[in-house]
Amino acid sequence: MDPNVYYFTGYNEKTGNCKFFYVPIPKNGSTSIPYILPESTLIISNEDEILLDATALIILRDPIERWFSGIAQFYHAERFNNKFLKDDLLDSIYNRAINDIALDPHTYIQTSFFKDIQCQGHIFFYMLDKFKTNSKKWRAKNNIHFHFDKWENLNNSKSSITKIKMINYLKQRVTAQDLKKIRDYYADDYLIINLVKELTKYS
Repeated sequence: MDPNVYYFTGYNEKTGNCKFFYVPIPKNGSTSIPYILPESTLIISNEDEILLDATALIILRDPIERWFSGIAQFYHAERFNNKFLKDDLLDSIYNRAINDIALDPHTYIQTSFFKDIQCQGHIFFYMLDKFKTNSKKWRAKNNIHFHFDKWENLNNSKSSITKIKMINYLKQRVTAQDLKKIRDYYADDYLIINLVKELTKYS
């Protein structure tokens, strides 16, 4: 896991100076988000005492969608060539993945990335593709400028054919029983996500 977080500040007219830090969670925009943070952002240890009076910024993703993408990311790192991805190899990949749900940080439980960080509180956003819209009020309230002008370029890169083929196979191959196994494994993530969804209805 990444031992670092991205620390930045804002200004709230009611409460004055406010401090935040972004916690990178693999497959949840952890590569692109740092590029759009304010220029004054500092990369610091997630154990730094400065975080005690700061609020953590967390972006969550549907655990099953993240799992499909994370498994494809893990095996793509082994440099499988698309032309060798026959059904028997894909089936072997699926069986290994379903027997060991979390193979590396791309599939670790999302709450594990922030649950032990000592801080003032947390602000959660669900779904990366809606982050710009859903964070608008929060950014305005705290006078925080994110560089969304860089966002399109960062998110326009297409996934490799190999990754896409793996993801599509996993989605077609997964059974109802295995989906339940995955959901049960990420139960803590679903608790947080469902709470965020519920609170968003009234924000």
